Amino acid sequence: MQLIKGKFSFRLASRSPVWQSSFTHHHIRDAEDYERHRLYIHRNPVCAGLVQRPEDYTYSSAQAEFVPDGIPPELRVGVSALV
Repeated sequence: MQLIKGKFSFRLASRSPVWQSSFTHHHIRDAEDYERHRLYIHRNPVCAGLVQRPEDYTYSSAQAEFVPDGIPPELRVGVSALV
């Protein structure tokens, strides 16, 4: 994606910002922040009116069949309530 955006911006030759700042400018700080972002992502299809429940969205990691990776080890301190 970076290559596509870079090539487009170069060809446009605009002095103004073309692309919106990315959500990746945020670094996950701890397990609570991780959980907040995970729930936000799960709720996106519901907020968009695509489904009634996050687990109903075909491409959602909220589906029961999806087995997510565990919380990264560096964020596990004091997360027993989240696991």
